[in-house]
Amino acid sequence: MDFLAKRRAALERYLQRTAEHPVLCSDPDFREFLELDTELPRSTSTSALSGASLKRMFSLFGDTVNKMTFRMEESDPVSFE
Repeated sequence: MDFLAKRRAALERYLQRTAEHPVLCSDPDFREFLELDTELPRSTSTSALSGASLKRMFSLFGDTVNKMTFRMEESDPVSFE
């Protein structure tokens, strides 16, 4: 069995199990997703993240965290008795 066939079978199993969920089975958005006869709208602002862009994103995140925190000097002695 090739990759696409395995993926299709796994997605079908996932959707079947999700459709049997007691709350989701009556959710109007989920029902519309399953029953919609027209083509779903396509996203226009998605792109894959490259290794460089992931590294840049984590660097920016680290910079933001560093700006939100500050170094504290401990003045009370620590004893382990």
